[in-house]
Amino acid sequence: MNIGNTFQMIIEQQETWARGKAFTVEKAGQGSGYAHFLADNLLYPTISVKTVDEYMAGQGSELEKHMRALYSSSALVVNFFEYWRQTQRISDVAKLCGASVDFTEMEFEKKYKIANLGTPNLDIVFSGKQTKPFAIEAKFSEPYRTTTQRNETNLDKYLNKESLWEGLHGCQEMAGEILAQEGEKTKWEHLDAPQLIKHILGLTYKYEPNGFTLLYLWFDCDTEEAKKLSREILTFRDCVKNEIDFRSMNYQELFSKIEGLSNVDQEYTSYLGERYFPERQYALRPGTKRFEELVAAEEKYGALAGKLLGGTQNRPGKGT
Repeated sequence: MNIGNTFQMIIEQQETWARGKAFTVEKAGQGSGYAHFLADNLLYPTISVKTVDEYMAGQGSELEKHMRALYSSSALVVNFFEYWRQTQRISDVAKLCGASVDFTEMEFEKKYKIANLGTPNLDIVFSGKQTKPFAIEAKFSEPYRTTTQRNETNLDKYLNKESLWEGLHGCQEMAGEILAQEGEKTKWEHLDAPQLIKHILGLTYKYEPNGFTLLYLWFDCDTEEAKKLSREILTFRDCVKNEIDFRSMNYQELFSKIEGLSNVDQEYTSYLGERYFPERQYALRPGTKRFEELVAAEEKYGALAGKLLGGTQNRPGKGT
């Protein structure tokens, strides 16, 4: 597996944050950091019983292992969304994500069965009486950990069941293309298109193609890899826009909306800002757009200052 520079950048920033808190960081997996204690990796050391139950019922051993990773997507999800459950403001955060109706329920690790073929888990689903569910697939570091199409997408077993694809011909065509290129480098270098297709199948099997909204929530690091991911998201949206309500938003946009509210706890926004958005540290690294802009500005104003100083020396004034 090829690990991108953006992934390493995320790890370094998260480990810097953890060291600043004097947390014990273990090494595991690909040399990435794991918090020794799960509580150290969460804003709320004691998450609600309902949240614990939902993750225990899900797949992937999130609470037991994966959520301890400093770069964990599920830890980021809990740190962003658990606050709204504990303050009983689920409808507020749903609207920040783009929902247009009042939702009363929020569930982590929601399962949607695809016939008898599989049961993928969605990170978050907002629901309410007589309203279409608003589902979220959220990512942190995962899109930046590889630049090759992963093997064994298992899309063949879904493609073999024609009835699953009614009203989803664009998705079906895309799935067939991905399956034909399995194991090769494809246009989906960062976006896990197979996973999104499975989520669409699960939601459609339950609600029909027009019965839900699916939001892809991702972490933008202002790097070339992030730009590629953004383009892939737009390509995916174009492939499915005539079939389902697919949207995208990055965590930076969501955090800006949260910061714009006047009735949010300072502890919550300070934690998120310090840990995940420390004045956009990612953007100040060589190769990023903001870094290049700062270099260009420094050169521009440095040259201007040189001209002014040079001109001053040639002008009559004090001491002449």
